[in-house]
Amino acid sequence: MDAFSTATELWLTLARAFLPPANRDTANAVLQWLTEDLNDLCGCMDIDAAHTTGRLEAALAAVPDAEALLIHYSGLFLAPPIKARLNLSFYLDGTLNGVSQDAIELLLAKYGVAKNDGFHDLPDHMAVVLELMALLAASPGTEQDQAVLAQGFLLPALPRLRADIATHAPDSPYLHLLDLVLAALAPFGQPQEDSAPRKPRYDKSLERGIWRHCSQCDQPYAREKELLIMTRALQEQGLPTEHLRICPNCRATNL
Repeated sequence: MDAFSTATELWLTLARAFLPPANRDTANAVLQWLTEDLNDLCGCMDIDAAHTTGRLEAALAAVPDAEALLIHYSGLFLAPPIKARLNLSFYLDGTLNGVSQDAIELLLAKYGVAKNDGFHDLPDHMAVVLELMALLAASPGTEQDQAVLAQGFLLPALPRLRADIATHAPDSPYLHLLDLVLAALAPFGQPQEDSAPRKPRYDKSLERGIWRHCSQCDQPYAREKELLIMTRALQEQGLPTEHLRICPNCRATNL
């Protein structure tokens, strides 16, 4: 197995582990095989994770069955009051549907993918972001976008998510899974630890990519995701889309 396929499988395995274990067969696979799979993949990637996979194995061994795993997952991430959120925007922007979610949607659109219709959550969900990492890991030449995803979203958000899980379930399997994600992210930098009780931060330098800048005057003039929708609609009708690169003011000047 080459480095690209190994990294892809590792990110996919981690992504699926953060999905709700609603299917009994899936939950049993998590309980019985997940630790071994992650241990093998981390070994192939030269990730020093033996201590963490050992803790994960012990935590999963303490879960009696598939139903208990679902109850634990729901109690942490789903049932109000929610104790920890798998939506990264909450930790980056202090709210859902913020600019970081738009930026993730933009990255998804750049590679022609979107969340599955059967997945009833937002595109900033941990599982979606890790699957995007898997896609990028399988695609040569995407190193810059991998770094953007890791440094702009995962590394700033995950310490806050980890703190929430640790507060309510200090030996949760998901705490140890999160530590494995952080170990896999080590090539991109260190977690952005911040213990100050203030509003989560968001890297404003990423906001430029959320807005389309005019190709003539370089001023922002429309949301990128809205223009992507317009572009697709025009292309489906066989109509030109070149004019969408120019803001309305410059279009009027060019007439």
